[in-house]
Amino acid sequence: MTLTARLAAALAALCVAAPAAAEGPPDETLRLRNDARELVYCALLLDGRLYVNVRLKPGAHWSRPLDPRREVKLVCNRLKKPVYGPLQPGGSYSFVDGGDRVDLRAAEGE
Repeated sequence: MTLTARLAAALAALCVAAPAAAEGPPDETLRLRNDARELVYCALLLDGRLYVNVRLKPGAHWSRPLDPRREVKLVCNRLKKPVYGPLQPGGSYSFVDGGDRVDLRAAEGE
């Protein structure tokens, strides 16, 4: 048996013998709502990496199920702060008018 064949056989045996990966906690839905009068444009980061760009017109909503073990941050243009987070994946947040700039707050009733 060649070295390549022995390695392939060993790898196949490990795959069969390995227990199934433990399932993590169920995803939780992050909810964003734009209650401000201006367009909001943010980058959603998961564990420091770009996950998706979020563009919300006034009155618009956005939601996405996320793994609660991941670190979630928003990096936004023209808001009161450039970075918001860490955010809770199961939380609801609202963009609100905050004087001269839009701000992010936990949604009321949450």
